[in-house]
Amino acid sequence: VRQPNVLLVTESGTASVIGETWMILDRRFNLKHSLVSLKQIEDEDFNLDKYNVIIFNGSASSAHKTAYEKIEKWVKNGGTLVLQNASNVCGKIHQPKIVLNEADRKTDTFHGIVLNAEVKKAESPLLWGYTQTLIPVYKTGSNTCTMPDKAKTVLAWAAEPYVSGWKDDANMERIAKNPTVAATMSADKGNIVIFTEDINFRSYWYATTHLLTNAIFFGDQL
Repeated sequence: VRQPNVLLVTESGTASVIGETWMILDRRFNLKHSLVSLKQIEDEDFNLDKYNVIIFNGSASSAHKTAYEKIEKWVKNGGTLVLQNASNVCGKIHQPKIVLNEADRKTDTFHGIVLNAEVKKAESPLLWGYTQTLIPVYKTGSNTCTMPDKAKTVLAWAAEPYVSGWKDDANMERIAKNPTVAATMSADKGNIVIFTEDINFRSYWYATTHLLTNAIFFGDQL
């Protein structure tokens, strides 16, 4: 197992839930990590090569194009990029996009619901330590995420996913059309891990936190 050197992307361009991941790395697992903004990454003197894992929460924006291009090059040279919350970054490597149109925005969203995700690729290092075929996932919001053709789905919403919480038929139908919860894909010498949900919800949803640690430690073996 390689020694992980983790960069956690922070500040502008990232989601507020980045604090959950920071807490897990810093307090629960005591993993070596650095908090770095996209603006810092854009600096021509900033060297990404001392890191082997980058964790990004949020959505890409045109404001940080240079940073994304540097991350893309870093991944192709052998890094592991972990994307959370249906992230959309480094579009030339993959192009997951949020499926949410104006009609969808008028539909009630999930305000916190537990759904079962089914194991689709049990041999993946992302699932090492899991023995069950169904993993409970905490979902908020109604966004879904389409996957690039070369992505390998590791977890997807089960055929009958409902476990607990308020639901409505429209949102259940929406997630059924784009069921991927976790996927992996290669990018030249590197790998990308895509989590479409907040797998570290408020730092207490332990059922899926192990997916993140597996991505960090075994991301080079995907």
